[in-house]
Amino acid sequence: MKDHSISPAPAGCFVNRELSWLQFNRRVLEEAEDPANPLCERLNFASIFQSNLDEFYMVRVGMLMDTLHLTAVDDKTGLTSAQQTAAVLDRTRELMAGRDRICKSLLSELAGQGVELCPFGGLSDKQQAFLEKYFTSNVLPLLSPQIIGRKQPFPFLRNKEIYAVAMLKTKNGGERMGIVPCGEGVLRRLVPLPGEGGQFILVEELIASFLSKLFVHYNRMLVLKDCFLPVDGIIQLTSNHLVFIKKSSGKPRPLY
Repeated sequence: MKDHSISPAPAGCFVNRELSWLQFNRRVLEEAEDPANPLCERLNFASIFQSNLDEFYMVRVGMLMDTLHLTAVDDKTGLTSAQQTAAVLDRTRELMAGRDRICKSLLSELAGQGVELCPFGGLSDKQQAFLEKYFTSNVLPLLSPQIIGRKQPFPFLRNKEIYAVAMLKTKNGGERMGIVPCGEGVLRRLVPLPGEGGQFILVEELIASFLSKLFVHYNRMLVLKDCFLPVDGIIQLTSNHLVFIKKSSGKPRPLY
C-alpha cells in the first residue's frame, strides 16, 4: 500500500508574509524608476509606494509591535514577532534609500519641465525675505504649538499628518517636547515663490525654516498611528529612524 502522507516543506521554501509584501512594494517602486513610463506616471507610482508603506506600518507593523513580548512564531518561517520586526526594519531601510534616490531623480526631471520644489537653503536672500514675511503673516497665526511635560497630557495627533518637533531645554537642564502641526487643514502644502512661476516650497519646510520663532533644536516627523490594535502610542517615521512614542511618557524610543 502506497504511503500518501505529505512530506514537510524544506526549510526556506516559504517567505515571510511581511517581507513578501515589502518585496511587492519594491516592484511598485521599480515602476517609478522605469524610464519607459511617462514622468507623471512615475511620480504616481512613487506616491503609491509611499501610501502602501504607510498602510503597511499602520496595520502590519502595528500588530508586530503589539506582540513583541510574545514567544509565538510564524508557522511558515518560524520567526518571532521581534525577528520579523527586525527584518522588516532592515528591508525598509533599503527601500527608503531607494525611494529617496528615485524621488531625487524624478524631482530633477520635473524641474526640467518647469516645476521645481526648492529647499529653503538654496533660495536667494530676496526669496527668503519674502517667505519670512509670508510665514509671519499667513502661517504663524494659524500654528498651534503644544508642549508635552509632566503636567501636560500627550496631545491628540492626527493620523498621517506632518508635525514639527522641538526638544526644549528647561531652566533645570531637563528636556520637554514641543509639537507644531504643519497642516491644520487650512495651510496649502505648496507655497509658490515669487518670480516667473513654477517654483514652490513645501509648507512643512517653510515652518521648519522659521521654527526658531517658536522653538529651537527641532526635527520633523510623520505620524503613523497603529490602526490594527488598541493604541497606547504612535509610530513615527523620521528621515533616519523609526521611533515609538508612548502616550504616558511622551518620550521617543528608537526601534532601531
